[in-house]
Amino acid sequence: MLSREQFMKDTQKQRLMDGIEALYPADADCPRTAFIGQIMLHNALENTVYNWRDLPAPVLARYLAICEDYELQLSRNPEEAESFLPDYLNRNGNL
Repeated sequence: MLSREQFMKDTQKQRLMDGIEALYPADADCPRTAFIGQIMLHNALENTVYNWRDLPAPVLARYLAICEDYELQLSRNPEEAESFLPDYLNRNGNL
């Protein structure tokens, strides 16, 4: 059985998650909402929890792959540099 303290923590966490889910979840189906949510999540993490340099090697490897993919796409379409979103963000091909 949950202690009162654990119940309160779980309830608070659920309220926070519900609020985020209603606004800008980073995994939203809508690419624009997901993109905004990912930026906001990154800002929240960067300013409270972590330095990206401290992330585990598998996460850094994925980060590097995303960066390299983005650069490759930009090199193919430099005129679209301002509006280009990497495939992992632009799931439906548009905002």
